[in-house]
Amino acid sequence: MPASSKFAPKLAGRHAFDTCESYIVDTVIPIQSATNGQKTLNAQDGKQNWLFKAMRAFSARNKLVQVAALPWRIRKGEVQVCLVTSRGTGRWILPKGWPEKDLSHAEAAAREAWEEAGLKGKADAGRCGEFDALKGVEEDLTVQVRLKVFLLPEPKQFRDFPEKGERKVKWLSLDKAMARVDEDGLRKLIHNLQESGAFKQPRT
Repeated sequence: MPASSKFAPKLAGRHAFDTCESYIVDTVIPIQSATNGQKTLNAQDGKQNWLFKAMRAFSARNKLVQVAALPWRIRKGEVQVCLVTSRGTGRWILPKGWPEKDLSHAEAAAREAWEEAGLKGKADAGRCGEFDALKGVEEDLTVQVRLKVFLLPEPKQFRDFPEKGERKVKWLSLDKAMARVDEDGLRKLIHNLQESGAFKQPRT
C-alpha cells in the first residue's frame, strides 16, 4: 500500500514530518510487509526499501508545509536580502523550518531567522508568497514541501546565535541573490517582490 493511500492522515502543520515518518514506520511498513508475505519487517530493515519511497509519496500528496523568513534591509539606497547555506548541500536558501504549535507562521519564520542567521525582528503577518521546494531530510531522502515565505524587514543582526558555525550567512543585493540561489521558485519570488515594490523603507 503506497503512502498516498486513502488511509494517509491529514497533516495539521505542527510536526508534519514527524507525523509523516511515524505513519510510514507504524503503518505503511507493516502493511507492505504483510502484502509481501513477510512475517516481520522492522523500521531499520525497511528503511531503504520502503520508508524513503513512501515518505516521498506521502509528502507529494499531503504538501508538507514549511515556513521561511525573507530578511531584507536597505543600505546606501540598495535593497539587500539575507541568505544562508543549507547544512547538507551548501546551497543558498532562506532561513526556514517546520511550523510551531504555539506560534503563527510569521512568528515561526522569524524564529528560524534567529536560529539560522542570527537575525531578530518582526516578520510581516501576511505571507509575501509561497513555492514548492525540496527538503533534504537524510543523505538519500528528500521530500516535497510547500514553503510559505514571510518578509522580515530591517532585522537586527547578532554575532552569536544557535546555529553559528553550521551555516554561512550573507547579505546580497537582489540581483546577486537571484543569481546565487538555485531554486526557481525563490528566484521568481524575489523578482516579483522587486517588481511590485514590496521592499520599501519601513516607517519609523
